[in-house]
Amino acid sequence: MLRSEDMEHVTLYFSKDTAKQAITELGNHEMVHFIDQNSSLKTERLPFTREIRYLEKLLSRVSYLNNETVKLTPLAKTAARCRSLDLGEVEAQINKHYIRYAQLRDLQNDTFSNLSRLQEDMAILQTVEPLIDANNKEHFVAGIINKEKSFLLEKILWHSLRRNLVIHTFDFESEELPKKVIFLVFTHFKAKSKTTQICTSLSARIINLNEKRYASQNFLNMASLIGQIKAVYQNNVMTLKSESLCISQQIPLWKYFLKKEIKIYEIMNQLTLSQQRDHLVGEGWILKRNVERLAKIMTFISEIHGYTAYEIKGVITSLQGNKSPSPLTNPKLEKNLGLENKEIENYSRFEENPRFEESGDKESGDKESGDKESGDKESGNKESGIKESGNKEKIKNKENQQKNRNQQNKENQQKNRNQKNNENKENQKNNEKPKFSSLPTHNIDIITDPNTPLSTEPTQPPTFIETNEFTHAFQTITNVYGIPSYKEINPAIFNIFTFPVMFGIMFGDVGHGLILLFISLFFIRYKSKLDNFHEATQILVDGRYLVLCAALSSIFFGFLYSDFLSLSIPLFPSQYTVDYIYPFGIDPAWHHSTTGLMFVNSLKMKMSLIFGFCHMLLGMGICYCNFYYRKSFLDIFGVWLPQFLCFVGFVGYLVFLIIYKWLVTYDYPSLISVLVGMFTSPFHVESSMYPGQVYVQGFIFIILCVTFPWMFFAKPLILTHRKSKDLVDVWMHQAISTIEFGIGLISNTSSYLRLWAVSLAHSQLTQVLHTMTLGANNFIVRIFTFPIWLLATAILLIGLEGLSSCLHALRLNWIEFNSKFYEGHGYDFKPLNFMENDEE
Repeated sequence: MLRSEDMEHVTLYFSKDTAKQAITELGNHEMVHFIDQNSSLKTERLPFTREIRYLEKLLSRVSYLNNETVKLTPLAKTAARCRSLDLGEVEAQINKHYIRYAQLRDLQNDTFSNLSRLQEDMAILQTVEPLIDANNKEHFVAGIINKEKSFLLEKILWHSLRRNLVIHTFDFESEELPKKVIFLVFTHFKAKSKTTQICTSLSARIINLNEKRYASQNFLNMASLIGQIKAVYQNNVMTLKSESLCISQQIPLWKYFLKKEIKIYEIMNQLTLSQQRDHLVGEGWILKRNVERLAKIMTFISEIHGYTAYEIKGVITSLQGNKSPSPLTNPKLEKNLGLENKEIENYSRFEENPRFEESGDKESGDKESGDKESGDKESGNKESGIKESGNKEKIKNKENQQKNRNQQNKENQQKNRNQKNNENKENQKNNEKPKFSSLPTHNIDIITDPNTPLSTEPTQPPTFIETNEFTHAFQTITNVYGIPSYKEINPAIFNIFTFPVMFGIMFGDVGHGLILLFISLFFIRYKSKLDNFHEATQILVDGRYLVLCAALSSIFFGFLYSDFLSLSIPLFPSQYTVDYIYPFGIDPAWHHSTTGLMFVNSLKMKMSLIFGFCHMLLGMGICYCNFYYRKSFLDIFGVWLPQFLCFVGFVGYLVFLIIYKWLVTYDYPSLISVLVGMFTSPFHVESSMYPGQVYVQGFIFIILCVTFPWMFFAKPLILTHRKSKDLVDVWMHQAISTIEFGIGLISNTSSYLRLWAVSLAHSQLTQVLHTMTLGANNFIVRIFTFPIWLLATAILLIGLEGLSSCLHALRLNWIEFNSKFYEGHGYDFKPLNFMENDEE
C-alpha cells in the first residue's frame, strides 16, 4: 500500500471478425485497462456509435419497465445466465414485453376512465333526480367538479348571475376516485349557456339531462354496464400484474446484458486499425503480476475464437486457433438499424480516421485508371460530336487535347513505375521487420525487435492500490483529494495514524469516545444488514473502521486530558505540588484550579505546534523519498534541501524552544518575543535562555537568508546550463513555488493551532452543557434536564462537533501534510469488467 503496483503496457491484436468475442472474454476476467486511442475524434465518427445508441434505447425501455413493474429481488448469478443469451433474443423479448405492457396499461387506463365516468354519471342522476321536474329539465345544469374548485364555482356563479340562481352541492366519495362534488344549478333559460361555460372553464363535467340514456328507466341498464366494466377492469388489473411479475423477473438479466454490450462496443470504439488495415489494435495496461495469467487467457481466446496476439515490451506473442470465427454482429440488430453489411461499413469508418496513413497505392492507381477511362469516354463523345457538326475548330481543339492527354499519360506511367519501385524497396525493408499480417500460424510464436516497437507507451500508467475493509475508507479520503501518481508514495498509509490522532486531539473525551466506539462496533457487527439501507447510514457503514480508530484515539486523549463528559478522572492520587509529576496525563486537580484553564490552554497550544512540526517533517521526509526513487537529484539539491533547512531552522527552532522551556524552567521570556527578536536583531539577545543563543540564532538567520535565493535560482540555472527547453515555465514555476513555501512556512504552522482551538471549544461546550443540566444541585431538576442533556450531547457534541473535528483533520492532512510532497496526478486502474452491472 506504500506505492502502487507495477504495471505493464500491453498491445492487443484482434481479427475484425472476432474482436467482440475476444473483448468479452477479457472483460469476464477483469484484467485489461483499455486506453482510448480515438479520444480526439467526435462521437459521430466512431464506428459503433449507432449500435450504442440503439442499445441505450433498449436500456431506456427496460428502465421504464423497471419503474412501472413490481420491484423484486434481483436474480442470482446474473452474469452466468447472461453468457448464454443472444442480442437478438434479448431485443425481441424487450420489445415484445414493452409493447404488450404499454397496450395493457393503455387498456387499463381507458377502462378505468370509462368506469369512473359511468359511476359519476350514475351518482349524479341518483342525486339530482328527486330534485328536478321530469318535464322541466331545460332550466337545470347538473355536473361534477373537483372538491377544491367547488367553492370557487359557487362564488363565480353568484357573482356573474347576480344571485339569480339556485345551486345545490353534494359530496361524492369513492375509494378508487378522488374526492369530487356534484352540483345542480337552477336558473332561467337565457343564463343556462353562460352557466355551462363557467362550469366548463373550471374543468367541471356537465351531463345533458335530456338524453335518453340518462332517463330514470335506464338506471338498471347503467348499473349492469358498470358491473360488466368492473369485471373487465379487474381482469385487466390481474393480467397487468401477471405481466409485471414476468417482466420484473427478467429485468436484472436484461439490464446486465445491455450494459455489458454497451461496454463492449465502447471498448471497440477505442480500438484502431493496424497499418496494414487487416487487424484491430488495442492498447491498455495490466498488472505486472497478471502477465502470465494474460497469456493463458489469450491462449484460451485463440482456441475458442481464432487468431489473436499481444505485445508486451516489444515482444509479440502470436496465437492461432483452430475454430472459425463467429460473426461479429447480430443480423436482427442490423435489420432494425436499417444497415446492410454493417460490419464492413463500421470498419470502413475506421479507415476514414486521418490518424492512419494510406497503406496502399492500389486505390490511387484505380482512381487514375478510372479517370483515364472517363477521359477516353468523354473524348469519344466529343469525336462523335465533331463528326456530326463538322466543325474544324473543334477538331483542332480535340487534337490538342489528345496531345496533352498523351503527355499526361506518359507522366502518370512514369510516376507509377517510380511508385512501384518505391513500394518494392519498402516491402523489402518491411519484410525484415515483424509485421502482424506476416506472423506465423503455429500455436505460439514470439517475435522480438527492440529497435522497432509496434506501439508507444503513454507517459503515465494508471494507479492501482489494493485495499481491504479496514484501509478502504482511508484510501477513499486520499482519492477525494487526488489519486496518487504512478509509484508515488501513498499518503493513505500515513493517514491511518495521523487522521485518528488529530481527531482525538480535538475530540478528546472518554465519554464521547465510548459513544463513538459503540456506534462503530454496531455498524461493524450489522454491516451486511445496513448495506444500501439509506444514503446517510451508508457513509457510516463505509467508514466504520475509520470511526473505530477515531473513537479509540478520543478515548486515549480523553485519559490524557483527564476528561470524562466534563468530569475529571482520578486515575492516580493527585500530585498537585511542586517537584512531583503525575504518572499519566493531566492531574485532575487542575480542573478545579483557578488557573486550570490557562494551564490546559497553554499545554494544548504547544502540543498542537509540536504535532504540526512532526506532521510536516514527515511530509518532507516522504518528499525526499519520492525524489530519490525517481533519481531526481536535481530536485533534491535545488528544491528539497533548501526547503528542509528553512523549515527546520524556523519551525524546528520554535519547537526546540517550547521543549527547552518545559524541561528547564518557566521563568523565561515569551517565545513569541524571542522569535521576533531573532529577525529584528539577529545578533543581539536581551535575555538569554541558554548559553550561545546569540550565535545559534545568528546562524539560523543566515540559513534563512540563503535558502530562499537557493530555492529560486538553483534549479532554473542548472537547467539553463543543460540547455533544457521551456525555461520560462521553469522560472515561473520555481518563483511561484518559492513564494508559496515562504507564505506556507508561517500559515501552515499556525494552521495546526486549530487542534488547540477546536479542543478548547469542545471541552468548554461540554462543561457548559453539564453545568446547566446534570450539574444542578436539585435532584428533580437533574431528572427533568437529563433528556435535554442527552439530546444535546447526541446532536451538538457527537454530531456537529464530531463532524467539525473530522473536517479539520481532513484539511490538515490534505493541505498542510500533502502540500509537502503529494502530486496526486494519477488516475484509477479500471479494467474492463461486467460485475459492476450486477452491483448496480
